[in-house]
Amino acid sequence: MDPLATMAVNINIRWENIFRSGDTSNFRVHGNLCRNVSILRIFPSMRKELLKAALEYPVEGVVLQTFGSGNIPSRRKDIIEEIEKAVQRGCIVVNVSQCVKGHVDPSYLTGRILYDVGVIAGSDMTTETAFMKLSYV
Repeated sequence: MDPLATMAVNINIRWENIFRSGDTSNFRVHGNLCRNVSILRIFPSMRKELLKAALEYPVEGVVLQTFGSGNIPSRRKDIIEEIEKAVQRGCIVVNVSQCVKGHVDPSYLTGRILYDVGVIAGSDMTTETAFMKLSYV
């Protein structure tokens, strides 16, 4: 995919790569964001009860902040089961990295575990971006 712009001494915008909507209406900010979304930082000694409470109804979406490239404590079947239950009831769960410059890659076993139970890999989305997208959905 070609870049939208390049920067050197000058900025060269590649207008042919920029999509222009035919909609010329004014920009609007939507205030009807879902308030039943949250952010949960995963850590090895996390109690199942904490995770369960963070995923229970009426929560509709959760951003999981995981280790490295999207890893969780893979031997903690209790945590995995609670996440799977939430996904099965319709809660949207997104996996993002706790690392500043990290990204989620479900090709690793521990990241794959989350992917296999229905968690969405957030790729290189920041926690804040994933949270706002969940709030909008």
